[in-house]
Amino acid sequence: MYVEDLGSKNGTFVNGEPLQPGEVRRLADGDVLSIGLAYRLTFVDREGTVPVFFEPHSPPRLHVDEARREVRFGHRVLDPPLSPAQFELLRVLYRAGGHPVSREEIIEAVWGDEATEGVTDQALDALVHRLRRRLAEVVPGKELVATVRGHGFRLNMP
Repeated sequence: MYVEDLGSKNGTFVNGEPLQPGEVRRLADGDVLSIGLAYRLTFVDREGTVPVFFEPHSPPRLHVDEARREVRFGHRVLDPPLSPAQFELLRVLYRAGGHPVSREEIIEAVWGDEATEGVTDQALDALVHRLRRRLAEVVPGKELVATVRGHGFRLNMP
């Protein structure tokens, strides 16, 4: 049996590794096939005795441990750790519980009260971009930090 991603929007993964569009990969007994982040299947070769199962798949839960200043997805700790500014941005969004946080609130939390006048939108956008990149290392294909037009940002928490 072979699998091929035909250019899907959310990707196809074999054992956690993404397939490039058009790439064909032969499946081996026990390979885990993920279709986007929605479904996970385990391939059982015809000589295998365990039936193939089909189950919904959700990304591991995000946890921000403020005391240890670490970020976990399920039991996996994000390593290397986030920079202090990235951690503070994530902490503010995490505490908001999925509700939007204004740009001003984020700037004050990350850079302090005195910096609210001197921090540009470009500096904040660059920080958000770097945080998105780091989070995508653990949860590929899902944008965890969403832009809320006219307000700021919110965390799409798995």
